[in-house]
Amino acid sequence: MMTIFQPFANTLWNTVKDTEITKVPKTDLRDTGDSYVLEADMPGFKKEEIKLSLEGDVLTIAAEHTTAEDASDSEGSAEQTDTAKKGTYLQRQRSFCKYLQRLDISNVDADRIDAAYENGVLKLTLPKKQPAKPEVKQITVQ
Repeated sequence: MMTIFQPFANTLWNTVKDTEITKVPKTDLRDTGDSYVLEADMPGFKKEEIKLSLEGDVLTIAAEHTTAEDASDSEGSAEQTDTAKKGTYLQRQRSFCKYLQRLDISNVDADRIDAAYENGVLKLTLPKKQPAKPEVKQITVQ
């Protein structure tokens, strides 16, 4: 017996649905004089899913979604009860993906970086390095 959902059974989406996708978040970067402000769109992520790391002069912004099936797979038999509660997907277009971006912050004071996440937007305040003040030395004449 044909159901109303069978026309969707062999779509291209179903053949690529398990492919892992890595995206670069859409960002805005402003110069506020004494610092840079970077705002990155990261909708749907929880704060705990966003990882910021610093290696040398490279700041990495990374985030990863996991599906409910991925989480229940790690629990073993929980998958069966999860499927019974939620049902089986006939079509699934919302993607679960990774975000990854690396930024050169060689002109930023890394010790003073501030990060906040609100309403799907990651906001980084990146204070500029202060120019080194030339040291004045007195030389005595002998």
